[in-house]
Amino acid sequence: MKIFLDLDGTILDAKYRCYRLYVNLLSHGGFSTVDMLTYWQMKRSKIPEKDIASKTVPITFAKYYVEKRAHLIETMDYLILDSVFDGVYVTLDRWFLDHDLYLVTLRRDEAALNRQLLLFDLHRYFKHIYNSGDEQIKKEDLISHEISDQSDCVIIGDTEVDVEAGKALSIKTVAVTSGIRDRCLLEKMFPDVLAKSICDFKLVGE
Repeated sequence: MKIFLDLDGTILDAKYRCYRLYVNLLSHGGFSTVDMLTYWQMKRSKIPEKDIASKTVPITFAKYYVEKRAHLIETMDYLILDSVFDGVYVTLDRWFLDHDLYLVTLRRDEAALNRQLLLFDLHRYFKHIYNSGDEQIKKEDLISHEISDQSDCVIIGDTEVDVEAGKALSIKTVAVTSGIRDRCLLEKMFPDVLAKSICDFKLVGE
C-alpha cells in the first residue's frame, strides 16, 4: 500500500511553535495575549491568525503580525519547538516494513523542512518527500502521478486540504483530530475514517 502522510498536526505537534511565535510577536509589540488553550481552540476552529491577534491588538498591528509570522514560522528557531506525537515512531516503524510511505506537505522552506526531518530522524521513513512551497499547487497535483491502483492508496492528514486531495484522487481518506482542525470541522468533510491520531488508524491486516 502507498500511504501519503501530512506532517504538521499529523506526525508533528506544532502547537507550541505556533503559540510561542504568537506570544513573542505580540509581547514584543507591548500587547497582551490569550492563553495557550484559548489560542489553540481558535486555531482548531479555523479562525485566521489575524483575527486571533485582533482579540488584543489593533488591526494595523494584526496585519504586521501576520506578515512577520509568515517569515518566522518555518525558521529553525521555531521549528525546534515541534515534537513528534507519542506513538508515531512505533507506527511508522511498523508501516515502513510493508508499505511505501510518502510525505506530502505544503511547507514553503524546503531546506528548513529537510533540516527538521533530519533533526527528528523522520526522513528515513519516506520513499519520497513532496513539498510544493507554493500555495497555488494542491497536494493532489503533487502526488497524482504516484496513483496507479486507487484501492491500494490512502492519504492521512489533519485538515480539509488532505481530505480534499484524497477525494480528488479517489483514494481512501483518513482525517486525524490531533492537529489544527477540530473534530466538528473534519466531520463536515466526510473522510472515510476519522481517528484521534495516526496511531489509532489500523491498516487492513493489522
